[in-house]
Amino acid sequence: MVKILIVICCIFSANTQAQQEVYIRSGLLASSLTFSPSLMLNQSGENAYLTGFFEGFFDKRISFRGEGNLLLGGMEKSGYYEKGFRTTAGMLLHANKKNLDAHIGLMPGLYIAELVKNRSSLGVNELSVVPVISFNIGGTFYMYEFAHLFINVTYTSTNYRTVYSNINGRADELMFSAGLGFNINAIKNK
Repeated sequence: MVKILIVICCIFSANTQAQQEVYIRSGLLASSLTFSPSLMLNQSGENAYLTGFFEGFFDKRISFRGEGNLLLGGMEKSGYYEKGFRTTAGMLLHANKKNLDAHIGLMPGLYIAELVKNRSSLGVNELSVVPVISFNIGGTFYMYEFAHLFINVTYTSTNYRTVYSNINGRADELMFSAGLGFNINAIKNK
C-alpha cells in the first residue's frame, strides 16, 4: 500500500511543481472510504475495518471530523469481536504548507460491538455500547481541486470492564489508514 502511494506521489509531483492554487482553506470539505487494518494492543488479534470519514475545515488550521469504522472481521480465527461499528467525532489541529497538511486530534465516540461467545460473561453473544476515545495523527496531500492522498494512524482506547466484570476489558487498537480521498471547497476563494 505504501509503495502505491509513493508511485502516485511521484506521478503527480511534476504537476504540483507548477501548481499555485492552495486548496486548504476555510470551507474545505473532505471525505474518504478505505480499508483499515488494526492491531489489538491488549488482546491477541488483528482486525480489518471499512473506515469512512467526513471533515469540514473552519479555517486552514482547525477542522471538525466525524469517522466511522465498520468491523469486517478478525484476521485470525480466535478474534475478540464478532461484530462491531465504532463512530467518533472531534476537532483536529492542522499544520500545513501549501497543499501538504499534517493533523492531530482527539475524538471521543461509541463502539457498538458484540464479543465472541467465549469472551462474554454468559457464554452468549451480547451487543454492548461502550465509550471510546481516539487519538488521530496523519498527513494529507491535496493534489487537485477534488482529490487528495492521505495516511492516518489512530490509537483507540476501549474498555469493556463496565460491561463485563470477569474479563480483561481493555481492547485498545492501533489502526492504519491510507488512500485516495475526495474534497471540495464549499466557500469560494476570495
